[in-house]
Amino acid sequence: MAVRTGPAPARRFARASALGSLGLGALGQIAYHLMTAAGMTAAPWWITTLVACLPVAVLGMGAALTHLLHTDPTEVNP
Repeated sequence: MAVRTGPAPARRFARASALGSLGLGALGQIAYHLMTAAGMTAAPWWITTLVACLPVAVLGMGAALTHLLHTDPTEVNP
């Protein structure tokens, strides 16, 4: 049985970002193996750019999740 803690929006965001991370990791492995099989020794610029942006994306998702965890669920937004 899963223990549910934290606000529902935080749980949804955590679930989506975890699944997205797993999918992105799988795509990265696929791209690596395809490039290796094709004899490529350097990645195309667009792959290098996407990989360079990953730390920024992870930091942003961590900040968003922290914000969601500390949001008062009883607070009413107008």
